[in-house]
Formats: sequence, C-alpha cells, structure tokens
Amino acid sequence: MESLKRLEMLLAEYEELFFVGDEAAGEDYFSRIPLGQEGKRILLLARGAERETVSRQGIELRMISAEEYCKMEKLYYLYECSDRIHFLEKKSWYGSLEHYVSEDILTAEEALMVLQR
Repeated sequence: MESLKRLEMLLAEYEELFFVGDEAAGEDYFSRIPLGQEGKRILLLARGAERETVSRQGIELRMISAEEYCKMEKLYYLYECSDRIHFLEKKSWYGSLEHYVSEDILTAEEALMVLQR
C-alpha cells in the first residue's frame, strides 16, 4: 500500500503524471512538452538511475527505480484510477500514440498535447 499512498500524494501535488520506460525517453519527452500549460504542474517519472530532479516552468523530470516503476504500473492497470496518469511506452500496439509518433503520423508534441486534453 506504500506505492498507492505515494501515487495519491503525487496526484495531489501534480495535475498530470507521465511514466516513461527509460531515462533517454524521459529526457526526450521532457524537452518536447509544450510550455505555457496554464499553471499546470506536470511530472515525468522515468525508469533510470536516481539523480537530481530537473525542472522547467512547471514541468519536472524525476528518475525512479525499475521496482517502483513496476509497482506504479501495476497499480495503474489494477485501478485505472485517473485520467491524469499516462504511461508512455514503446510497445507494438498499432493504435498507440507511440506507434503514431514512430510512424510519423503524429509529432511527439502532438501526441503529448492529445494526452493532456
């Protein structure tokens, strides 16, 4: 239940949570999220080596352990508790936003804007 309480605390602090499968993808998404989100606080949580949190204009990038990432993912799929939590993963699902970006149907910026609506 510790992970559930942590998730609840994060949802109380941030308007949007994005979980990203690896550190490089987290940094890529962090650099692409459009600024000026009307005071929204957005947190990207990427699986990777722990380091200092990086932030810019209401957007933060924080690294979490693979174990914590897996616990959060299980909670998400178990409860599907919020439309404010998003997992950005590279899977071979053809209808996924990641697939649309990889096939140049959408830009990464467009995909992030869709998730924030």
